Amino acid sequence: MRLRSVVLLAGAATLLPQASAAQQGPPHTSVYDADYLRDLPGSRDLFSLLETSEPLTMADRWDGGGLYLGEAGRLTARGASWTQTVFHLDGLDLSDPLVGGRPLVQPWHEALTSMDFAIGGARRDATGPGPLVALTTVRPQDNWAGALALDARLGGSGDPAPPAIARFDHWRRGALTAAGPLSDSVGLTIAGQTGSSARFVRGRVAPDPSSAHALLLGLHWKAGDRDRVIVRAVGQKTEIPYSDRSVFGDAGLVEDEDAFHASAAWERRTSSGAGWTLAGGLVRARADGDPGTTVRTIERLVDGPAALLAVPGQTERSRIEMAGTFSPAALGAHALQAGLRVVRGSAVVRPSTPLWTVAEQVDGFPGRVWDFEQDAQWRPHIDEVTLHLADSWQAASWLRVDAALPLHLARASGLSWTTLAPRLDVRAQVAGPLTAFGSFSRDAHLLPLALFAFGDPDAMRGASYRWNDRDGDGRFTPSERGILISRTGPGAPVGSIDTSLPRPHTDEWRIGLEAAFSPTVRVRLEGVARESHGLWESLNTGVPISSYDQRLIFDPSGDIVGSGDDQLLPVYDRRPASFGRDALLLTGVEENSLYEGAELQFIAGTPRARIWVSGTAHRSVGAGGNRSFRPSENDQGLVGERYDDPNANTYDRGRLFSDRAFTIKIAGAWHAPWDVRLGSVARYQDGQPFSRVAVVPDLRQGADFVMAIPRGRARYTFAITWDARVEKVFRVGRSQVSGVIEVFNLLDNVNETEEDIVTGPEYRTPTFLQPPRTFRGGVRIAF
Repeated sequence: MRLRSVVLLAGAATLLPQASAAQQGPPHTSVYDADYLRDLPGSRDLFSLLETSEPLTMADRWDGGGLYLGEAGRLTARGASWTQTVFHLDGLDLSDPLVGGRPLVQPWHEALTSMDFAIGGARRDATGPGPLVALTTVRPQDNWAGALALDARLGGSGDPAPPAIARFDHWRRGALTAAGPLSDSVGLTIAGQTGSSARFVRGRVAPDPSSAHALLLGLHWKAGDRDRVIVRAVGQKTEIPYSDRSVFGDAGLVEDEDAFHASAAWERRTSSGAGWTLAGGLVRARADGDPGTTVRTIERLVDGPAALLAVPGQTERSRIEMAGTFSPAALGAHALQAGLRVVRGSAVVRPSTPLWTVAEQVDGFPGRVWDFEQDAQWRPHIDEVTLHLADSWQAASWLRVDAALPLHLARASGLSWTTLAPRLDVRAQVAGPLTAFGSFSRDAHLLPLALFAFGDPDAMRGASYRWNDRDGDGRFTPSERGILISRTGPGAPVGSIDTSLPRPHTDEWRIGLEAAFSPTVRVRLEGVARESHGLWESLNTGVPISSYDQRLIFDPSGDIVGSGDDQLLPVYDRRPASFGRDALLLTGVEENSLYEGAELQFIAGTPRARIWVSGTAHRSVGAGGNRSFRPSENDQGLVGERYDDPNANTYDRGRLFSDRAFTIKIAGAWHAPWDVRLGSVARYQDGQPFSRVAVVPDLRQGADFVMAIPRGRARYTFAITWDARVEKVFRVGRSQVSGVIEVFNLLDNVNETEEDIVTGPEYRTPTFLQPPRTFRGGVRIAF
């Protein structure tokens, strides 16, 4: 494999954290320390700064200064599926074991001393090819210190036309942190936040409310000169718009979620330099959603596949983990480490109703009616063990080698996997400040529990019927349910699992140059190639493509004006003899997903100013699990409709959701004279890839659609944002009182975020725009 991408862009200057030891390590690492988390404009959650400033990250939404209070976002980097992103709090995993890619607890900035982002290279015990977001909570020092922050939205621009994809009704938030000694050997950390907001989403008339409340307690015991014992607990309660998770629930209905995380750790460091850490923890979250009505109507081109919508009711997710590392004293030029991590992830899915119905339209045409059922609790679990050995070897004054050999064991649904994931990174000083590096790493994929619903008799299953909307009112009544078309899983008896199912893995190759002009000024240029193998999909073995009649429809192809590239597009009409004979097998498919990219970073810093300029040129190529462009569709980590229905296979391979082609991100902070603190984040990224679709209203199975061009041949307009923060500090005795002003989308750009994707005269008409400019004000009291 060879790199086909090259860096074609250079950035303007901004300010970022000083280079740290972690940043100089083998993987791509970004370190946000407490000052940086404070100084940069953002939502004060995990996602906004990673979205706007982290060089490699792509996010599933426009944060706009806090539009998604209490809601976990989806992040990806280097072409990895968003389901492979991992979140750690003080070394323990917070990630959702059911669907992956989201934390069950969401710590806020004021409770953290750092937020690190790492991907690739010789990471030691990390599982999954996606990024690792590592969060470290505040620790008490020798004297009590803390801060109270109060913020609220002050106003902003009105709703543009077409409407914004999301805009504020209101937003307000408060956070308090205090940490200090209780005695010579015991310290305490207390941190809490509370906030509420409401937003208008996708042109809705009524606002969707949300709220988040959380409390963190940490007890730190110095058990002598060598030992530290730390006990922490985090409780969180959120209310978020249920209509964003499922079609069940109108605007105004909310999903309540209670989450709890408790952990304990023992750290020992000896005078010889040896040390170990033992830690254990539990994280659990329970979500209760109001289903509203059990009969809903969706638009497939907007809401996605009916079969993948959330089950109405209650869902519990939990993760129990024990982890330990041992680092012996340095053995000459070798720094060794061994580690063991044991995890059980589990879930309980309890429907609020045993039967629910979704009536599906396709571009306004009646398609199918889906009846879903689940009459029992579904209780999946997975057991995982990771053992790793690692060495950092200073082979010569100019040569360092980092190596790791994790062994991953996993068992779920009666299946088991054993995977070795070798990692090697070599760094050689070429001349003066210039260092060359290269690495290879293999990552075993995370296995979300949702995949093991296939073949489980307690999991969701359903059937689809023709929707005979005789009166044309777009509202389903039971008399309009037509003939049976298909049966669907993933539950048994329709769904099943291949007993020889392989565990997917991703291989990464990196090569690059880094110039360290001083401990705080660095430039890095690297090329990266990644390839994923053994991805999972469901295969409809009961209704092969031979069960369809193919017909060709005229399509204007890439140029809908001229006729030079017109095409005949294949469409598949299902034969009635195959109706209801579906059998879905979860299996590995013989195809790959590919990432190729070039990445450039410039980082510099002084005690008062920090600068970070980054740019990428990349492409992410693969096949999304479902048709269309959203993260629930155009992502290779999802098991969807591709092999269940041949109409989902046309032009199914192309640029993935995570692909933005070219990006520039700029972030910075300056502690200016007169106790003024300035922060700024700006970004440019190419538009989201999509495929134009052709709607076919007269198929035997009901109205359907096919993708008419490869994903990525068309893109939405590029994204450009600039956020800024100004803080003026006033000293009152030993305390500091600050006034804060923040502005998001400073230039009030209104580029489109989505367009009409249907072939016809409205094709590429903007449907939603980016969130408008928003102002926020606040007060901060430090003591």
